[in-house]
Amino acid sequence: MQRPGGVTLLAILDFISAAALVCGGLALILGLGIFGSMTHERGAGLLLAGLGAAGGVFCFLMAAVSAVVGYGMWTLQNWARIISIAFSCLAILGGLLGMMTGVMHFHPFWMVSSLFRMAIAALIIWYLFQPQVKSAFGTA
Repeated sequence: MQRPGGVTLLAILDFISAAALVCGGLALILGLGIFGSMTHERGAGLLLAGLGAAGGVFCFLMAAVSAVVGYGMWTLQNWARIISIAFSCLAILGGLLGMMTGVMHFHPFWMVSSLFRMAIAALIIWYLFQPQVKSAFGTA
């Protein structure tokens, strides 16, 4: 069966996310390493360099996950559809936390961006449950 256009778009966005995460990981490692070497206190420098390395490794792991899910979406693997649904559910939960933070501190941009993020995640979930999309992944 032919891959639906929305699935192609989601796969491409996963690949773009993977590339952005690799760039972010490199920026963390290099940036905090440079800042760490510029400090006059050895402990603070080591802490910054260590945080940069840890953040970079986390970004690289998330990039690998994003690339694998993108490949799974591209090749119409149902596990990739399920993982995308799970990540969208987590995005809605994160959006709710962001919304609460925005309300507590009355930060309108934070509230609107959280609503926007939750709406996109809900739209992805809705799309991935459509019958023609599910059948493309080999499920009824």
